[in-house]
Amino acid sequence: MDSRNGEWDPEMVQLIVSKYLSVSGNRLGSSELNSLGSNICALNTSVLNNIAAASIEKATALPMTNCTSEQKRIVFGVAQSAFSVTNRRGADAVSLSTYQLLQSYLGGADITFVRKLVNSNVNMDLITFMSLEQSVINVLNVMDVKSLLGVSVGDLKTYDSASQVQQWIKLQLQTDLDTLKISLTGGRNATVTTAVPSASNSTTKAPSGQNSTVTAAGGNTVAASTTKGGVSRVYAPVCLQLILLAVTVQLLH
Repeated sequence: MDSRNGEWDPEMVQLIVSKYLSVSGNRLGSSELNSLGSNICALNTSVLNNIAAASIEKATALPMTNCTSEQKRIVFGVAQSAFSVTNRRGADAVSLSTYQLLQSYLGGADITFVRKLVNSNVNMDLITFMSLEQSVINVLNVMDVKSLLGVSVGDLKTYDSASQVQQWIKLQLQTDLDTLKISLTGGRNATVTTAVPSASNSTTKAPSGQNSTVTAAGGNTVAASTTKGGVSRVYAPVCLQLILLAVTVQLLH
């Protein structure tokens, strides 16, 4: 098999590899993986699970674009084991050399590993970013992506019509996207809560037989008394009562 001649029929690839592995002592070493190239995506998961980390370590970076999500996750796990010894930056970060060795396999990386990349100043390019699983991309916020892409963050505008980027944009607040200052649009609007204005006039009812107050427009308060029969009598302010009494006395004289 020679990958330079193009991809083989998947069933034929499986048949040839199965026949090869049935011979005692044969395995998928680095030479075999190099011969397979992109045809590795035709192999079933049981075969991929049996690839040794040493084989991945010594092989040329394998193209995983046509592989399923499950295939990518399996090969990434093997590759991570192969190159983990080069990581010298601690548990929460990944060295640049390790990132470069794993770059072809990041389509199978989970969110835990990608968050380590966020803390690692790797300046991920947009092609690699879009190769990540969509479910992983979607949980990253604007600051995560800014840290992950580094100097490449401006390329988000170049690829803003790509489906992977579009889905991510729609999940972000537009105000957060604006902080990138690259004219990305299509984000969510912040939820605005509108207060209901209180009425200018209000009336407080009192139980039958008790006094209540009525607040009229302009803020004047008039006392009222409610009888058991439900009839209300409104009493004017004291000053108004005195004026009425004075007028009545004058009329009588």
